Amino acid sequence: VLQGSPAGIHVFVGKVYDSMSIEYNPGLATAYSSILIVLSIVSLLFYVRATRFSEHYATITGKGYRVKIIDIGNWKYVTFLAVFAYFLVGILIPFVVLIVVSLIPYYDYETFMRFPANIDFSNYHRVMNHPSFVTGLYNSLVLSLTIAVVTVLAGIIMAFTIYRTKVWGSKVFEFIGTMPLAFPPLVLSLGLVIAIIGTPLYNTLWALGVGLFVAYFPYALRNASGAIVNIHKELDEAAWVHGARWRHVFFKVTLPLLKPTVAGALFYIFIEAIRNVDVAVLLVAPGTEYGPVTLFEYFRVGQWAEAAAGGVIYLVILIVAVSIAKFVFNIKFSL
Repeated sequence: VLQGSPAGIHVFVGKVYDSMSIEYNPGLATAYSSILIVLSIVSLLFYVRATRFSEHYATITGKGYRVKIIDIGNWKYVTFLAVFAYFLVGILIPFVVLIVVSLIPYYDYETFMRFPANIDFSNYHRVMNHPSFVTGLYNSLVLSLTIAVVTVLAGIIMAFTIYRTKVWGSKVFEFIGTMPLAFPPLVLSLGLVIAIIGTPLYNTLWALGVGLFVAYFPYALRNASGAIVNIHKELDEAAWVHGARWRHVFFKVTLPLLKPTVAGALFYIFIEAIRNVDVAVLLVAPGTEYGPVTLFEYFRVGQWAEAAAGGVIYLVILIVAVSIAKFVFNIKFSL
């Protein structure tokens, strides 16, 4: 949306955003959204059907197993080049450009090419003294951490109920929990805005929190479901044979095996939520700023240098978060 719209390259989701934020035509925005929802629901139904036999995906059982390394031969060189190209185009070049643009007075081609002779730190000073950015940064940190904890906990409980209990209608719960995946984030944001207009939630951080929870709960559920499916039921059955109750099986058998999954899910949802724009863009209001949306507004009005400075600040925060996750939760990161 950011890169294509100025060049006249439009995507369907951009129509939803323009209809609501520029034209303020909820009816037209809803009509566009309905088409996207129908397409997404059809894809979601195929997914649910393909994963209905969860036992086929179990890898951790009561029997021993060994991880097998597959030799791909000369394809390893092709794989390396593909990964390196992704690293170069998707990470290194944008990172370098972002830093350079943040350190020049303003962005244009000639100013960019004169770097580092015209290095300037004023963009960082303006951004860090801008109330919207400071408030948005604080809100995004607090909300992201809260949403990560709440969604992961709810996802684990829901997944355990679906795959480890005989509760009637558990598969319906799975479909409902996965349903938000059928909504593109901007469409989900639009639906929430229309639903809460006129209620005490409107224009509050609670509304943004609800939006982020609904958006990321399916990821927490699928993450926990994948891990629980990999743990064969015979481990739980062995505990039940010895008289263990539901809560003992959950806390003494399943949850310890899910520790790596819990740590990874917490980290993933925190990182995704702290940089989310699609869900937050229609839910923020004066006094409830959200950092990524503030950066989006910088970019939208042409303040690219300030947007880059704010982006670098967020990158530093994310790098610190990665380092903490690596050493505290023992999460391994690799290309």
